[in-house]
Amino acid sequence: MSTDPAAAAYDALAAYEALDALAGRLAELRRRLQAGYRTESTHTTPGPDQLAARGAQHHQERADALAQMAANPHAPAPIGTSPAPLDLTLLDTTRDIELDLADLEGAVIDRVAPALTPAAGTQARILRIKDLLGKAAQDADLARHVAAEARRLTQRAAAVLGEHEPPVRLTTIRCPLCDCLSLRLRQDADLVECFNPKCTCVDFLCGCTDVPRRTRHQWPATHWPDLATKGAA
Repeated sequence: MSTDPAAAAYDALAAYEALDALAGRLAELRRRLQAGYRTESTHTTPGPDQLAARGAQHHQERADALAQMAANPHAPAPIGTSPAPLDLTLLDTTRDIELDLADLEGAVIDRVAPALTPAAGTQARILRIKDLLGKAAQDADLARHVAAEARRLTQRAAAVLGEHEPPVRLTTIRCPLCDCLSLRLRQDADLVECFNPKCTCVDFLCGCTDVPRRTRHQWPATHWPDLATKGAA
């Protein structure tokens, strides 16, 4: 068991805040699912002519379908009379987050409260984990794990909801590996990343030289205790 009271307390607080944010984003995911929400494609934006052509095609197909239904009263109703289908990305993301949250609750219970039974429902699980953060903070490794998972789940929910927080460029801190002013602070994840594409290390276990799935070097924001006083732009 790792014992670093200061780091564990910081991670417990970060986990609490991330779980709060996760609860709100899960509520929004469910709201969109209940409304049959469909996300718009971000690949291309149709121009006026394309929109007009699509509208004309839709009206013609609709008219044809209604005509066929009138000719045959027992035919299926034309497409468009039912609510829009659910966005499968929202559905899959919500399901995955809820499953991972149940696993996280189980891990916390196993370590600090083995006599407890799992909570019923996702919101109850979030409250249960928050209630156990005081005990989890007594184990720095567990607190770090809970904080990391809570942030990851929150970021995943935020991403599918279209929320993006731009990184902050650090102007006075050099990367400890490449010595460049190429560090960025990801405030939503409490992580510092090096965005220098040439930044590599000699650790054969690191993915910084993998092709094509290169990974960026990352450090927890707590690596620089006085980060708040450093320059950022």
